[in-house]
Amino acid sequence: MATIIPSTLERIDEQFLTCTICLERYKHARVLPCQHTFCEKCLTSWVKQHGGLNCAVCRQPWQAWASNIQQLPPSLLINGIVRLLEERDLKRVNRISVGKLVRRKLPTACLPWYDYLDYKQVGTVGLDVTWLDLIQISLLIFGIGALICILLILTVCLLMLFGSLMLKLFAIILNFLTETTNFCWTVSTLIFNLALSVTLGMGTVWMVLFVVLNIKKSIRQLVNAAG
Repeated sequence: MATIIPSTLERIDEQFLTCTICLERYKHARVLPCQHTFCEKCLTSWVKQHGGLNCAVCRQPWQAWASNIQQLPPSLLINGIVRLLEERDLKRVNRISVGKLVRRKLPTACLPWYDYLDYKQVGTVGLDVTWLDLIQISLLIFGIGALICILLILTVCLLMLFGSLMLKLFAIILNFLTETTNFCWTVSTLIFNLALSVTLGMGTVWMVLFVVLNIKKSIRQLVNAAG
């Protein structure tokens, strides 16, 4: 029952306790002869703005009441329900106290029948909540915690996947660099050996030519000496 009454009052507040002029909860509700209900201040403002009184819902004129707004009958049922809701709201708001609060005046425009409240709680916090509110808050906290855990798990998985991909890419690059270095070393060795072989070959050819030329020169000298 503790969870049904607040929800029922909320629906009543939204559907039946809202003034069609100010679109807020009734304050000193007055009933026109057409049985439509409005705030006393809203009716007074309506007369000043439109120069007369006609119903804001059905548009029926009630000029006889234009100068006697306060003489219109009050809606006892609506005013009683509004007072009940305001008492409940007052308990919800003012049961939260931190430290020592001493008699303070409340806004009389909102709650005209409350003048002063005594707060004698020291260092306490009170909340007017129901079991349904506690369950909803617990489910909300659990949902947020589960969402955070899922996000952390996804982040770790992405980091692991990204790390493995980076390791594989690093291994591929390292392997490529190693093979490229080996290839360049092999090519350099072959070029060095080829250049060395060509140099040695050229030196051998020059030595053979030098020996042949000296032998030829010696033979000529012998031929000339014999002749």
